[in-house]
Amino acid sequence: MIMHSIEIFAGYLRKKIDERRHVMELMDAGGITQRQADILACLMNSDVPQIIYELSSVLGVSPQTIRNDLDILIGKGHVRQSSKDGHNQRFSYLGNKVGPKA
Repeated sequence: MIMHSIEIFAGYLRKKIDERRHVMELMDAGGITQRQADILACLMNSDVPQIIYELSSVLGVSPQTIRNDLDILIGKGHVRQSSKDGHNQRFSYLGNKVGPKA
């Protein structure tokens, strides 16, 4: 039982390391800005989809700046709008399995 839990946790850590590596590769290749990488990090570290105003508050930029960056990240296939709760759109990280849209 304990070994199984350790294996699950190790798999989770490998996934998070791979996600971080993917974001760093995107930055190194000039594919995203530091702020966009910070948005991806916020989305990766959240268990639930995030709203624009939460990201804006955490990163200290305007909601419109977050919207603009999310539009870019959606266009590149890194983020998706996962739901809408009233006027609040929620966004999720797609992971490194999805590449840029053709």
